[in-house]
Amino acid sequence: HHIICDHFPGTFHTCQGLLTRANTENEKAVSNSVAGARQLNPSLSLHYDFIAVEACQKGLINGTNIPRDVARKAIQFRQESDLGLSPDDFPLDCPDDTILKKLLSLSLDHERRLRNISDGSSTSGNWGLNESKIFEERFWKTVLNKKKL
Repeated sequence: HHIICDHFPGTFHTCQGLLTRANTENEKAVSNSVAGARQLNPSLSLHYDFIAVEACQKGLINGTNIPRDVARKAIQFRQESDLGLSPDDFPLDCPDDTILKKLLSLSLDHERRLRNISDGSSTSGNWGLNESKIFEERFWKTVLNKKKL
């Protein structure tokens, strides 16, 4: 599961894209690890997929005639080959502080679940106040850096 799938209503297509992409990346990671070139936790850009889905929902692309992957690849080609830009060059809208605080809270809950197993023992040390504070500081630092872009 993914945090977007579990906690944000109306994100079916985004969720499907995230899960499909994660499965593809997991398959690539397994094949790369066999070759000795395993990359842990790669960063994925879903900007092209988000744009393709939004364009279809707004009627700019006929999803019946143009498959999602074809639309995504065409958008990527236009951005990278024709315009010489990266996926990170798209302007982004940052969620308001209420949504960001909710994301932070969900992320902290997720981290706590990852680090503590159900019987209360810990898999990698206790997730204490200090770790939560560090996580929160990094979260807000990332938000501020993204807002500057």
